[in-house]
Amino acid sequence: QIEILARPPDERPADAPWPTMARLFKVTSAHEEGGERRFDTETLAFEGSERVERIRLRDRSNDEVHTQPADLVLIAAGFTGPELAPLGLEDERWRTERDTLRVDAMWRLDLATPGAPVFACGDAVRGQSLIVWAIAEGRSAAAAVDRTLRDDASSLPSPVAPYASSW
Repeated sequence: QIEILARPPDERPADAPWPTMARLFKVTSAHEEGGERRFDTETLAFEGSERVERIRLRDRSNDEVHTQPADLVLIAAGFTGPELAPLGLEDERWRTERDTLRVDAMWRLDLATPGAPVFACGDAVRGQSLIVWAIAEGRSAAAAVDRTLRDDASSLPSPVAPYASSW
């Protein structure tokens, strides 16, 4: 199993208390049956003549490129974060360790540029999660926008604060 993300911690981090969805290292019955798991590894190419024979991989921790024999590849792709490059936010100061957007307590990206603030919430900030979190964060971000426009005079509810890992 090849995973582009780093190996998750074994225990729930202090900044992700229940009911937040902490990303934890898990060993399922399928993993107990054997097989190798590689974390922080990027798939670069499938290689072979008329069929897949090997996969070219890059270890993201040291940039080493190598190949692994393969005769079958199953792709299980999930949400890994927002596409930050089109927003001009490739710089690490805008991202968390989970490749989500880093916001302040008012759901703003601190772009340190003049002009209107930029707000973000939901999966772009928290990462893949439950829709109830996205709804609550959307309401809270809307309240933050309203407070910004009304000089802190908003009466809109703000049910949740930004995910702590964002700060």
